[in-house]
This record gives sequence, structure tokens and C-alpha cells, in this order.
Amino acid sequence: MNIDVLITNYKAWNLTQKAIHEVLRWSGDEISRMIVIDDNSDAPNHFPDSDKVTIHRNSKNVGLVRSLNLGMRLTTAEVVLLLDCDAYPLMDLIPGTLKHFAEDSRLGALGFFELGPHGRTRIAGSNEPTLAYFLLGQALGGRFGRRGWFLGKRFVLHACCMAVRRSAFEQIGGFDEEFDWLDFDVDFSMRLQDAGWLIKADTKLKCYHQGSGSPQTTSRRVIRFHRNRWLLLKKHHKVRFILICRLILIFRHYSEWALIQFSSALRLRTKNELKDKLAGRRFLMRSVFHDYEANLNY
Repeated sequence: MNIDVLITNYKAWNLTQKAIHEVLRWSGDEISRMIVIDDNSDAPNHFPDSDKVTIHRNSKNVGLVRSLNLGMRLTTAEVVLLLDCDAYPLMDLIPGTLKHFAEDSRLGALGFFELGPHGRTRIAGSNEPTLAYFLLGQALGGRFGRRGWFLGKRFVLHACCMAVRRSAFEQIGGFDEEFDWLDFDVDFSMRLQDAGWLIKADTKLKCYHQGSGSPQTTSRRVIRFHRNRWLLLKKHHKVRFILICRLILIFRHYSEWALIQFSSALRLRTKNELKDKLAGRRFLMRSVFHDYEANLNY
């Protein structure tokens, strides 16, 4: 069994170079090839000094999910190690990864133990999202989630650092390009398990992930979260009584808008932060009956 590495460059080229360097440093003799998808960035025309590395530059920006699907089509190995541009191995991941896939033919995807800035550590995955968690909102849902409430029973992987079996990937049709950079990996994990494949994580296999997502305003991030999470829950038939759910969401969005207004009266927020958050909540209230699909340039 052989393994390819797929890296997507969508932030800063220096991060991608670090990822390439660390893979070659730890596992250069063990990988079949490395594909780097540059999503039409301003990266210089610099190619690493290795005949195993191929850089494909998109002629236009197509987004993370389409870049990953394109990269998977360019790889040939049965197992592919996926890395965000700001993620890289902290050890030789290849022997342990291949051992997992060789020992269990039902294994569709494997996650790793993720170390991040400021001492952050976590398994690169989470519990499957639920409707109750979504209706409560990120802040309140997260507070209950830390107590283990309103979380799904199945485990799902995050694609920042993940190994995938090609046959499993192809069987379920790859990543769903209706998602952008949020929840596409959650959807992928859920579809793998629905199709009978197993997923798991090995805490002994360690990688680093800078995290923090793409640069954007807070409100835009909140809007993207709602759009993708609603899409995920509807796609997997987690939403019942859609009208009631939308009314609950409108009530929550309005309550949050009112709370933000109140905090501004107490001068707890800067003018720009206030404007951004209020605009985001107004957008959510307007678009909730349209599946949060309205133009993001609100």
C-alpha cells in the first residue's frame, strides 16, 4: 500500500512551504508523491527542490473544497494524506497511517492528534452536529456542549490533517462542493459512515495546525457557519418541522441583535465591531427563510 500527500495553498505561501518542508523532512522517502494545489494565490513561481512535489496552480480561485477534489483526482495512491497549508506533521505519520489502513479494510478515513498555538491540543475531529446545538447558537450551544449535552453520538473528522482511503472517497463522490470551507469535512465523515466505512483518530500520530480560518469579519464567519450548518442538517435529514425551526432561529437572531444593541448602550463594543455584528444579525434574520443563501455582500 502506498500513500500520496495533498496540500492546499489558500492562505500564505510561506505556510505551505513549511508544510512541504516538514513532510519531506519526516517522510520524504516514504511518500509516492506530493500534490500542492495553489488556489490562484499570489505565490511566487518557486518549486521545492524535490522531484516528488508537483504544484498545480488554479487559473482562478475555486475555493478549498473544489481544490481538494481536484487534488484528489491528481493523486494515484490508495491512501492520501490531506493537509491544510497551515498544518504539518510533527513526526513521521506514514508508517502508523498505512498500518491502520492495512489492518482494517473498512477504514475510510483517519484523523490525528492536533497541536496548535498557545498550547492548544485536541483530536482533529468532534462529535456529529445536532439540530438542538444549532438552534441554541454557537455560544450557548458551546457552553452546553462542553458538558456533553446536545452533541451527536458519532465522531466526525476535520480535514485540516486527515488521511483518506481513495476507494472510500470515490465511492461516496468525494467532498460536496455545495459547502465552502465549513462543514464539508463533517458531511464527508457522515456520508462515509452512512456508507458503511469506519473513521477513527490515533492520538499517537501528531500534527501541528495553526488554525483560525480565512481572514474575514466576525459577522461573515457567523453567516457562513449558519449557511453551512443549516445545509448540513437538512441534507442529513436532521431538521424536522422546518417552519418551527426557522421561527426559533429568527427569535434567537433578534434576541442576539437586541443584546448587541444593549451592550452598545453600555459602551461595551467599538463602533466598527458593533456595526459588523448588527449587520450580520440583520442578514441572518432576513435570510433564514431562504436557507441563509442570500448574497454574502450584505
